[in-house]
Amino acid sequence: MDEPGYDYDPEFFRNERWGYIVTRQRPIISVTAINLVYPAPTLTVYAIPNDWLRLDRKYGHIRMVPASSTFVAPLGAFLMQALSGGSLIPSMIQVKYIAGLNGTSDRLWPLVSDIILKRAVQKVMAGAMLPSSGSISADGLSQSLSIKLQDYEDQFQQAMFGPKGSNGGLWVAVHGIQMGVIGVTA
Repeated sequence: MDEPGYDYDPEFFRNERWGYIVTRQRPIISVTAINLVYPAPTLTVYAIPNDWLRLDRKYGHIRMVPASSTFVAPLGAFLMQALSGGSLIPSMIQVKYIAGLNGTSDRLWPLVSDIILKRAVQKVMAGAMLPSSGSISADGLSQSLSIKLQDYEDQFQQAMFGPKGSNGGLWVAVHGIQMGVIGVTA
Protein backbone atom coordinates (compact mmCIF):
# COMPACT_ATOMS: atom_id res chain seq x y z
CA MET A 1 0.00 0.00 0.00
CA ASP A 2 1.41 3.36 -0.98
CA GLU A 3 -0.41 6.22 0.71
CA PRO A 4 0.23 9.81 1.81
CA GLY A 5 2.95 10.24 4.38
CA TYR A 6 2.50 10.48 8.12
CA ASP A 7 3.41 13.67 9.95
CA TYR A 8 6.58 13.77 12.01
CA ASP A 9 5.79 14.96 15.52
CA PRO A 10 8.61 16.26 17.77
CA GLU A 11 7.44 13.74 20.40
CA PHE A 12 7.80 10.85 17.92
CA PHE A 13 10.73 9.14 19.70
CA ARG A 14 10.31 10.70 23.15
CA ASN A 15 8.81 9.27 26.32
CA GLU A 16 7.01 5.97 25.70
CA ARG A 17 6.01 6.53 22.07
CA TRP A 18 8.95 4.67 20.47
CA GLY A 19 8.22 5.91 16.96
CA TYR A 20 4.55 4.93 17.22
CA ILE A 21 2.48 4.89 14.00
CA VAL A 22 -1.10 3.69 13.56
CA THR A 23 -1.56 2.74 9.92
CA ARG A 24 -4.62 3.81 7.98
CA GLN A 25 -5.36 0.25 6.80
CA ARG A 26 -5.34 -2.94 8.85
CA PRO A 27 -4.54 -5.73 9.49
CA ILE A 28 -0.93 -5.42 8.34
CA ILE A 29 0.52 -8.32 6.38
CA SER A 30 4.02 -6.86 6.00
CA VAL A 31 5.92 -3.57 6.00
CA THR A 32 7.99 -3.01 2.87
CA ALA A 33 9.76 0.21 3.85
CA ILE A 34 9.64 3.16 6.20
CA ASN A 35 11.55 6.21 5.01
CA LEU A 36 12.12 9.64 6.48
CA VAL A 37 11.82 12.10 3.59
CA TYR A 38 12.76 15.77 3.74
CA PRO A 39 12.40 18.41 2.30
CA ALA A 40 10.68 16.86 -0.74
CA PRO A 41 8.41 13.77 -0.58
CA THR A 42 10.59 11.96 -3.12
CA LEU A 43 13.93 12.56 -1.38
CA THR A 44 14.67 9.69 1.02
CA VAL A 45 17.00 10.92 3.72
CA TYR A 46 16.95 7.88 5.98
CA ALA A 47 15.51 4.39 5.52
CA ILE A 48 14.44 2.85 8.83
CA PRO A 49 16.05 -0.61 9.16
CA ASN A 50 13.61 -3.53 9.32
CA ASP A 51 15.09 -4.81 12.58
CA TRP A 52 13.80 -1.62 14.25
CA LEU A 53 10.18 -2.44 13.48
CA ARG A 54 7.84 -3.96 16.05
CA LEU A 55 4.43 -4.72 14.53
CA ASP A 56 1.02 -5.34 15.99
CA ARG A 57 -0.39 -6.67 12.74
CA LYS A 58 -4.01 -7.03 13.82
CA TYR A 59 -4.47 -3.41 14.90
CA GLY A 60 -2.05 -1.79 12.43
CA HIS A 61 0.40 -0.47 15.03
CA ILE A 62 4.08 0.05 14.20
CA ARG A 63 6.72 0.96 16.76
CA MET A 64 10.28 1.80 15.80
CA VAL A 65 12.77 0.64 18.41
CA PRO A 66 16.41 1.40 17.51
CA ALA A 67 17.84 -2.11 17.74
CA SER A 68 20.98 -1.87 15.65
CA SER A 69 23.96 0.40 15.26
CA THR A 70 22.89 1.56 11.81
CA PHE A 71 21.54 4.80 13.30
CA VAL A 72 25.06 6.25 13.31
CA ALA A 73 24.83 6.67 9.54
CA PRO A 74 25.20 10.29 8.41
CA LEU A 75 21.76 11.83 8.30
CA GLY A 76 22.60 15.24 6.93
CA ALA A 77 22.59 18.55 8.73
CA PHE A 78 19.12 19.61 7.63
CA LEU A 79 17.51 16.36 8.86
CA MET A 80 19.22 16.60 12.26
CA GLN A 81 17.95 20.17 12.52
CA ALA A 82 14.44 19.03 11.56
CA LEU A 83 14.40 16.13 14.03
CA SER A 84 15.61 18.27 16.91
CA GLY A 85 13.84 21.49 15.91
CA GLY A 86 10.66 20.84 17.88
CA SER A 87 8.22 21.43 15.03
CA LEU A 88 5.79 19.19 13.19
CA ILE A 89 6.84 18.20 9.67
CA PRO A 90 3.96 17.13 7.40
CA SER A 91 4.23 13.86 5.44
CA MET A 92 7.83 13.23 6.50
CA ILE A 93 7.31 9.55 7.37
CA GLN A 94 6.57 7.46 4.29
CA VAL A 95 5.28 3.96 5.09
CA LYS A 96 4.93 1.30 2.40
CA TYR A 97 3.08 -1.78 3.57
CA ILE A 98 0.71 -4.55 2.56
CA ALA A 99 -2.59 -4.77 4.44
CA GLY A 100 -5.62 -7.00 4.24
CA LEU A 101 -6.75 -10.50 5.07
CA ASN A 102 -3.86 -12.87 4.59
CA GLY A 103 -4.41 -16.56 4.86
CA THR A 104 -8.02 -16.52 3.74
CA SER A 105 -7.74 -19.87 2.09
CA ASP A 106 -9.63 -20.97 -0.98
CA ARG A 107 -12.10 -22.53 1.44
CA LEU A 108 -12.82 -19.18 3.16
CA TRP A 109 -12.72 -16.80 0.19
CA PRO A 110 -16.23 -17.68 -1.11
CA LEU A 111 -17.59 -17.01 2.40
CA VAL A 112 -15.81 -13.65 2.59
CA SER A 113 -17.14 -12.49 -0.79
CA ASP A 114 -20.64 -13.80 0.02
CA ILE A 115 -20.85 -11.92 3.29
CA ILE A 116 -19.62 -8.70 1.64
CA LEU A 117 -22.34 -9.01 -1.01
CA LYS A 118 -25.01 -9.72 1.62
CA ARG A 119 -24.04 -6.65 3.61
CA ALA A 120 -24.00 -4.48 0.46
CA VAL A 121 -27.49 -5.64 -0.56
CA GLN A 122 -28.75 -5.06 2.96
CA LYS A 123 -27.43 -1.48 2.97
CA VAL A 124 -28.98 -0.73 -0.45
CA MET A 125 -32.35 -2.13 0.56
CA ALA A 126 -32.37 -0.28 3.87
CA GLY A 127 -31.62 2.97 2.05
CA ALA A 128 -34.38 2.39 -0.52
CA MET A 129 -37.11 2.79 2.14
CA LEU A 130 -39.14 -0.04 0.68
CA PRO A 131 -42.63 -0.67 2.06
CA SER A 132 -42.94 -3.79 4.18
CA SER A 133 -45.48 -5.27 1.77
CA GLY A 134 -47.21 -4.56 -1.53
CA SER A 135 -49.42 -6.22 -4.09
CA ILE A 136 -50.41 -5.78 -7.72
CA SER A 137 -53.36 -7.39 -9.43
CA ALA A 138 -54.85 -7.35 -12.91
CA ASP A 139 -57.40 -9.51 -14.70
CA GLY A 140 -56.43 -13.04 -13.72
CA LEU A 141 -52.97 -12.06 -12.44
CA SER A 142 -51.81 -11.06 -9.01
CA GLN A 143 -48.49 -10.62 -7.34
CA SER A 144 -47.62 -9.79 -3.77
CA LEU A 145 -44.35 -8.85 -2.18
CA SER A 146 -43.22 -8.55 1.40
CA ILE A 147 -39.84 -7.45 2.66
CA LYS A 148 -38.52 -7.91 6.17
CA LEU A 149 -35.08 -6.35 6.45
CA GLN A 150 -34.58 -8.05 9.81
CA ASP A 151 -34.41 -11.39 7.96
CA TYR A 152 -31.43 -10.11 5.97
CA GLU A 153 -29.75 -8.89 9.15
CA ASP A 154 -30.33 -12.30 10.77
CA GLN A 155 -28.76 -14.05 7.74
CA PHE A 156 -25.77 -11.73 7.91
CA GLN A 157 -25.28 -12.27 11.65
CA GLN A 158 -25.53 -16.05 11.24
CA ALA A 159 -22.99 -16.10 8.39
CA MET A 160 -20.65 -13.80 10.29
CA PHE A 161 -20.86 -15.25 13.80
CA GLY A 162 -22.59 -18.63 13.36
CA PRO A 163 -25.93 -19.81 14.75
CA LYS A 164 -26.91 -18.76 18.27
CA GLY A 165 -24.98 -20.66 20.90
CA SER A 166 -22.25 -21.75 18.50
CA ASN A 167 -18.57 -20.88 18.35
CA GLY A 168 -18.54 -20.59 14.57
CA GLY A 169 -19.04 -18.37 11.60
CA LEU A 170 -16.71 -16.48 9.33
CA TRP A 171 -15.42 -14.22 12.13
CA VAL A 172 -14.05 -17.21 14.05
CA ALA A 173 -12.67 -18.82 10.88
CA VAL A 174 -10.61 -15.71 10.09
CA HIS A 175 -9.73 -14.36 13.56
CA GLY A 176 -9.85 -17.45 15.76
CA ILE A 177 -11.87 -18.08 18.89
CA GLN A 178 -12.03 -15.14 21.31
CA MET A 179 -11.56 -16.19 24.89
CA GLY A 180 -10.63 -14.83 28.25
CA VAL A 181 -9.59 -16.35 31.53
CA ILE A 182 -10.83 -15.10 34.86
CA GLY A 183 -8.93 -16.40 37.81
CA VAL A 184 -8.90 -15.94 41.53
CA THR A 185 -5.74 -16.24 43.53
CA ALA A 186 -5.93 -17.55 47.05
